[in-house]
Amino acid sequence: MKKSKIIFLTITCAMLTSFVGCQKINIRSPEKIEQTTEFFPARETESITQPIINISDKGKSKPKKFKYLNIEETPKELTVESYDDSCKFLIIPDESNELPVTGITGSAFFGSKAGFKYVIFGKNIKEIGKNAFCQQKNLKYINFNDCLENIDDAVFLSTGLKGTIVIPNSVKYIGNGAFADTKIENIIVGSGVKKISAVAFSVGPTLKTVTFTSMNIEFDDDNKKDGNIFYGCPNLTIIAPIGSTAEKYAKKHNINFKEL
Repeated sequence: MKKSKIIFLTITCAMLTSFVGCQKINIRSPEKIEQTTEFFPARETESITQPIINISDKGKSKPKKFKYLNIEETPKELTVESYDDSCKFLIIPDESNELPVTGITGSAFFGSKAGFKYVIFGKNIKEIGKNAFCQQKNLKYINFNDCLENIDDAVFLSTGLKGTIVIPNSVKYIGNGAFADTKIENIIVGSGVKKISAVAFSVGPTLKTVTFTSMNIEFDDDNKKDGNIFYGCPNLTIIAPIGSTAEKYAKKHNINFKEL
């Protein structure tokens, strides 16, 4: 790993610590999430769709400006490592040189001066690494694909994200501080999410609603007050099915609740 990225991981831990209080929150790698019959099926709702982003040709990212991390001599897939240009719309390619682009490395866009306002994820992206877009203040809007599985720690920490964020049904894990310290107002969580880690949605006072469709989600906050998934969100209402773990979490932490 590059020296700058090692330094940044230390900085990120410090940022999350200062954001949630004096006690340190450990940034952990996500455990492998296995399918289990113990999870109740999600309540049937309308299919979750991503917000529409009108993309103009002017300001689009250029596919040839992306750099990829190759960890094998003959790779079968690629992971985005950086983008060497400026753009308004960062459009992650579906593939490059006939190989699918399936991930974004940790800290890939930390310190990037590309200045993008929108990120549109290619159809093959399955994982977004730690701190991938952290501190990208110009980033306002994102559009996920339908096969994303893991959103790792601090991916969108301290970005300019706002409005409504829609997490697709394919996502299984959301890491520590993934959407913390942003300007998001509403979050819709897809039915496939199995685990959400500490301060993942610690957005701040702008967060109004988080909607869950699944009956059983593990809220992994270490049972600490400053690890609350929604720490620092006084205006929040959780919307979820009656009897769901989301309802129980809301009542446990005195968060407003509304039946889905």
